[in-house]
Amino acid sequence: MVATLMAYRASLTPNTRAGKTSLLFLVLILTLFSSLRGSSVGTDTAQYLSNIFYVQNMGSIRRLLEPGFDILVLFISFFIKDPQFVLVVIALIINGLIVKRLWMLRSQISFSYAIFIYTTTYYIMTFSGLRQWLAVSIIFFGSKYLFSLNYFKYVVTVIIASLFHNTSIFALILPILDMLSSKLKYRRQKLMFILLFFLGPLLVGGIVILDSRTNLLSQYGGYFLQLRHFVGELSGGLMIWIKIIIGIFVWMSIQKSSLPNSDFRARVFNIYFLGLVVSFPGYYIANLARIGWYFNIFETIMFGLLAKDRSARARVLIIVITTLYILLFILEMVGSGRGHMPYIPFWK
Repeated sequence: MVATLMAYRASLTPNTRAGKTSLLFLVLILTLFSSLRGSSVGTDTAQYLSNIFYVQNMGSIRRLLEPGFDILVLFISFFIKDPQFVLVVIALIINGLIVKRLWMLRSQISFSYAIFIYTTTYYIMTFSGLRQWLAVSIIFFGSKYLFSLNYFKYVVTVIIASLFHNTSIFALILPILDMLSSKLKYRRQKLMFILLFFLGPLLVGGIVILDSRTNLLSQYGGYFLQLRHFVGELSGGLMIWIKIIIGIFVWMSIQKSSLPNSDFRARVFNIYFLGLVVSFPGYYIANLARIGWYFNIFETIMFGLLAKDRSARARVLIIVITTLYILLFILEMVGSGRGHMPYIPFWK
């Protein structure tokens, strides 16, 4: 709630000192609450603190295929050699990149509502899986290149993200999805599509060969092997069914939206819906949903767009979404909060 109010204050006066101060405090609040947690808060915080301590003392890189995290730890350690301080910097990077990307879109979306969606749904998830959330935040920020049709810079962004988590390469599908969403109406998209048509087999072959020699993706193959048990387990996972129903209503709403730039809406919606499709098995299979994080995070933009729509249909849908997300957030916090509750600071 505090984060949403700070975001609302910042969006009211975006170009003033008060607005910039509110934005700074927003990032600061998100960063400190995330990073000052104790080792028991989060599903893998204790393990990360142990790994950070090891890298700092050994001064070497443990993961040759995903060296980004260890390199970042070593760089931070040049200034302050403390595992908790590393968590502060990582939280600043993750939240800073996500908030900055949403702020860049403030003329097209409701910035405060996008922050509301982020803080009630994804923020607490960033307490665990730090390597992957670093990758997610880098790709999310790099989506500015995707939507400006600068696909080369976007691919470079994905490569950088893959240094932290190899599953980032799944985000390479977004340029293709983006081209199809726009129906190749831009000249740059047509040229890129032709290039991909000829180079695609080489790229796929290169990834297969690289994986066979380095175990680049095979290390995550266990997630997919569990798919054989998936068909018989479709009875649970209320949350994903709620999200899919909301997704259908969002699609119906944007068809009659009063907002300009329908092309941007379509491109964002397709990524958002891809996230639902990819995450669907993950609500039944442990850890598989993580692959969908690269696309799920665009839900913040999608709902921010919807909140900007002044039509009666969109307003009713926003009320429903807000009510459901608050209810689900409360229920989650009353429970274990996905392994993040109770919240205990590191000094206790």
